[in-house]
Amino acid sequence: MELEAIVCIVERGRANDVVHKAVEAGAGGATIFFGRGSGETTFSFFHSLKVESAKEVIIIIVTQDKRAAVVEAMVEAARVEENGRGVLFTVPVNEIRGIKL
Repeated sequence: MELEAIVCIVERGRANDVVHKAVEAGAGGATIFFGRGSGETTFSFFHSLKVESAKEVIIIIVTQDKRAAVVEAMVEAARVEENGRGVLFTVPVNEIRGIKL
């Protein structure tokens, strides 16, 4: 069985919607964790208050036959094709332990 890891990085607060659509498309579940973008610079306003780019990172493992449908649902939900909305990529999984698909 060939597996793929789908990684999607979105603005904080958007991951739950993206995962919901991925599950509707055939994903069995997801792992979400928080991150901070380094490609964007922080900006300040109101004197010394700084705002950084907060992100959520979604990882979903799927069988290759489900990959296309799950990716398409995630791209649509995350709107990653719009500039600055996020990024999505897939990686082949050579070995996995601890989950059943």
